[in-house]
Amino acid sequence: MNRMRARGQAMLIAMLLLILLGGLGAVAATRCVHETQLIRRHVGASRAFWAAEAGLQRAFWDIVNNDCRSMKEAGTEVLCEACNRCGDGNRVLAGGLAGGAYLVVVHKDDPHIISTGSSGSGAGMPPYQRRIEVELGVAPLFGYGAFSKDSIILRNNVLIDSYDSRQGDYGGQNVGTQGNIATNSAATDAVTVGSDSEVKGSVVKEAGIGMDPVVVPDVLQASPSLGTLALFNSQAKVLSGGDYKYSKIVMADNSALSVTGDVSIYLTDSPAISSGTNNQVVINDGASLKIYIEGAVALTPDLVLKNLSGKPQNFIIYSRYAGANGVVISGGTDFKGAVYAPDTDIVVGPKTSVFGALAGKTVTVSAKAKIHFDQSLSKVANPTSAASLHNWQEKPL
Repeated sequence: MNRMRARGQAMLIAMLLLILLGGLGAVAATRCVHETQLIRRHVGASRAFWAAEAGLQRAFWDIVNNDCRSMKEAGTEVLCEACNRCGDGNRVLAGGLAGGAYLVVVHKDDPHIISTGSSGSGAGMPPYQRRIEVELGVAPLFGYGAFSKDSIILRNNVLIDSYDSRQGDYGGQNVGTQGNIATNSAATDAVTVGSDSEVKGSVVKEAGIGMDPVVVPDVLQASPSLGTLALFNSQAKVLSGGDYKYSKIVMADNSALSVTGDVSIYLTDSPAISSGTNNQVVINDGASLKIYIEGAVALTPDLVLKNLSGKPQNFIIYSRYAGANGVVISGGTDFKGAVYAPDTDIVVGPKTSVFGALAGKTVTVSAKAKIHFDQSLSKVANPTSAASLHNWQEKPL
């Protein structure tokens, strides 16, 4: 009897042990499955993250070294001709690497990059995704309404204020007090303000801001010259998007030059532009014009510049001239654009209004002239400064 009871107790203990071991095995198996899932998720998320990072670095390389030529216009299959000639929308870049893929969007007007990486998670499951966003940082070319290396002279009754062309035309509610001016000089007469002149903004001396020399893009440097762009009496010419190299532009009376796309022009002689009477250069809405000049240029009442978009960033003059008075804007007309002339003087004639920004060796603004600084120009990058990435952060999907 005692022996049978002992056997029964042993069997009961054995069964309890088997049940306990089975439970522990089930727990271990469940935990193993759970940890396997965690590992799979970690691996998938890591692959997605590194795909996003790879896309970001690939896009940055393409911007710096390839002028965006591997990117496409958003919503199309058309490759970009250049970073500044890629349609009206954003630029996109798609690609992949082992275990992941990326889709990069480079925003056009507010330069930042969003890279989304993805990695497959198995049949019937959505892919793992991670998103990285950075700002594409470059030194601004135009941070002031007027900036000089050496001196700024404001004659009598000059007004300098600000507006933002992204909000529309100047006037009404779109008038601000960011019409700042600055010079690198510490001389006592570095900034001269005449009577009844008003600067609606700050005046900065010893700004310590470098002015890099103008560098003509390689594609323009290497292009063969097309000679003189000559327009005779009442002749009209249209420049569609592209790069053009001329010795100079000569316009006789009643001539018109129309820009219908994103155009860059390199003028190698001096004076860069010569004009008879009643001529005009028209930058159509949706187009832009960049002019790189080796010589002096004078924009007079006989040469009317019409920037139909109303956005100064769509018309920029880059001067490499090193003599005196290299850029003169005169005649009491409206100039909607910007001038970067680090080695020569910029002169604004009497009763002339500049909507945009000026940066030169010296800046002289004549009596009753006005400069309305377009704050959106602070987004225009210095083409001679190296791009860099700022404010890296991972964004939730």
